[in-house]
Amino acid sequence: MKLTPRGEKLFLYAREVYGDSIASYTAGVALVAGANGQPLGWGVGLSRRGLLVVKPLRDLGWYLRRGG
Repeated sequence: MKLTPRGEKLFLYAREVYGDSIASYTAGVALVAGANGQPLGWGVGLSRRGLLVVKPLRDLGWYLRRGG
């Protein structure tokens, strides 16, 4: 999956990413990359009522948020 710059910010703050913030989509568990192709973490691609959603599993900010 690939995200737009706005989608990158949402994903790195462990927020779900919707619709226009998703540049390319893959259903199921996949590596999530930013607009420049840099890996951001792992996410799950879902389709809710026809709307594409990327739900974060682990992202680059996870380590810092847990007190690492």
